[in-house]
Amino acid sequence: MFKRVIKVALGALLLLVFLHTSTIPPYQAFDYRVGAVVAGYQFSFARWEVGAITRKLDQMMTSDLEHLTEEEKKAIVLDYISLIQRIGDLEQRIQQIYSTEEENPTTAALPLHRELEELRRQQEEKQGLVEAILEEQITQVLYSQDLDTLGVIWPPVKFQFERLPLYLVISPREEIRVKKGIYLEHGLDLDTREAIEEEIDETFNVSSLTVGVGGLSAYPTMIVEAASLDFIVKAAAHEWVHGCL
Repeated sequence: MFKRVIKVALGALLLLVFLHTSTIPPYQAFDYRVGAVVAGYQFSFARWEVGAITRKLDQMMTSDLEHLTEEEKKAIVLDYISLIQRIGDLEQRIQQIYSTEEENPTTAALPLHRELEELRRQQEEKQGLVEAILEEQITQVLYSQDLDTLGVIWPPVKFQFERLPLYLVISPREEIRVKKGIYLEHGLDLDTREAIEEEIDETFNVSSLTVGVGGLSAYPTMIVEAASLDFIVKAAAHEWVHGCL
C-alpha cells in the first residue's frame, strides 16, 4: 500500500513537471533556452536592490560623519579616489595580459589578481563612509539652492559605487537588431565571456556580443566606479534630478 502511494505521488509529480514544461509558449522558448546557457552568470536586480537598501540603512545607523572635520572628510574622499585609480590601472594591466599572453595568461596575471584582491578589500572598507560624505555634501548644496520640499530633500540623496553589470546582446545573423539582451554579472573574465558568446552563437545560430553599460536606473542610484570626483558628483546630482522628477 505504501509503495503504491509513493508511485502515485511520483507519477503526479512527473505529470506536473511535464505539463509545466510543455506549456511554455513557443515565443518564450528561445528566452528559456538562452537563460539556461547563462544560468549562474546573470545579474539579479532584485538581489542587488535588497543588498543596496540594507547597506544604506546600516550606514545611516552607524555613520561617524558628525565626528569628522571638513578637512578629514576631504582627505578620506581624495584617498578613496586615488585607490579607485590604482584599481583601474591594475585591471587594465590584467586585461592587457589576457589580450597579449598566448600560452598561459591566467598564471601570468596571478600576482596582479592577488594585488587587486587586496585593493578591493581596502575599497570595500572605505566605500560606505565615502558615499555618506558625498551624499551629505550634495544634500547641503541642494538645500542651498532651495530645492527642498517642506524643508526636506526628497528623495534623499543615496547612491552606491558599483562595477556595473555587463550586457549580453543577441542579434540574428542575417540582420542587425537586438533579439534579446541579458544583464550579466560584472567582473566576468574575457575567457568566460567569449565562451558564453560562442555557445550561444553555435547553439542558436545568432551573433552575440558582451558589452559594458554606462549606467542603470535604480534607487539607491548606481554610480559607476570612476577616479574622477567631478564625474561622481555630477552623476549623483543628475540622477537625483531624475528621481525628483
